Amino acid sequence: MPWKKVSLMDERVSFVTHVLEKRHSVSDLCELYGISRKTGYKWVNRYKLEGTLGLVEKSRAPLSSPHHVDEAVEHIILDVKNQFPSWGAPKIFAYLTRNSLGLKIPSTTTIGRYLRLNNLALPKKKTSSLKFKSKCLTPAKEPNSVWAADFKGDFLSRCGTKNYPLTVTDLSSRYLLCCQSQYGTSLEETMSNFKLVFQEYGLPAVIRTDNGSPFFSPHGISKLSIWWIKLGIKPEQIARGRPQQNGCHERMHRTLKEDAIDPRKYDFHEQQLRFNKFKEVFNDVRPHEGINNNVPGELYNSSNKRYPKKIKAYDYPSHFELRTIKKMGAFSLNDKHWFVSHGLAYERIGLEQVDEGIWSLYFRQYKLGILDERKQRFIGKMML
Repeated sequence: MPWKKVSLMDERVSFVTHVLEKRHSVSDLCELYGISRKTGYKWVNRYKLEGTLGLVEKSRAPLSSPHHVDEAVEHIILDVKNQFPSWGAPKIFAYLTRNSLGLKIPSTTTIGRYLRLNNLALPKKKTSSLKFKSKCLTPAKEPNSVWAADFKGDFLSRCGTKNYPLTVTDLSSRYLLCCQSQYGTSLEETMSNFKLVFQEYGLPAVIRTDNGSPFFSPHGISKLSIWWIKLGIKPEQIARGRPQQNGCHERMHRTLKEDAIDPRKYDFHEQQLRFNKFKEVFNDVRPHEGINNNVPGELYNSSNKRYPKKIKAYDYPSHFELRTIKKMGAFSLNDKHWFVSHGLAYERIGLEQVDEGIWSLYFRQYKLGILDERKQRFIGKMML
């Protein structure tokens, strides 16, 4: 005759029955049934509260999941993701936290998991482990202390016209001051757009750029920089081949490409309308992790230094020697001609002697470089 099979449920009923009969101690019965005293008392207490149903094994799943997303919040997450496809979980979390409407917002991790389940997560971008030594650049401590300017490359509109968008940002607040389509990088068109920016927002202390045209000239200081200096703005260039030194602006360009360039619009008019919408969202809707998930519009204020109707003459310190740059960009000192810049033709510069045969050259408040008569060379600021 085969052994009688005993189920786990039968064992628990038998154990509890023997305990309640009180013929043996609980400790002895636990040893007999091969369970701990803690487990034995657990089953006895459950039986007293729920009867035989209390001896049924209960699910160990938590009553509530910390990763559960309410249906209403799910719809909101999908709406935000559809409206801003380039946003990831951290950006969506920051946006919903700012505009929660009284709903309980899940964590960034939970939002990311929900996006992955719906095949909406962004692919992870590779980050470089290379670190570059930075040149000394002006810190952006407050709005309008440092602006960054650049062109977002060039691309063809669907009608076949090349577009060179000029972009300008305030590095302290991340506020996008300009995102303007241009037909090229000509000095005239660029100056015209900068004038509109200056008239609307005032003047910064510093404008940081790369070494491309029209920001920089291989023949000395550029005419655009000369205009800025006359307005009291210091031009500042990053090191060649080091776009990381203008990292905030480059990061904005990546977002610009994702949200406002691809796919391309038909012509300049349609593209500019899209740039205008991007500027509005970037400044007043999109949270920025670099500024504690605030939006730039909350942090930026226009400059108190307004764009002048007329540029004033500049008075050099009395101990400076003054020279006028000739047509070909040079001046004379001690019977020798020194080339400085074609762009400075007919402008007055100041020379401050710092040692025997050593001079610091200035155009207004901006230091152009060092002239060394003994070694017969002029070292421009970009080489210092």
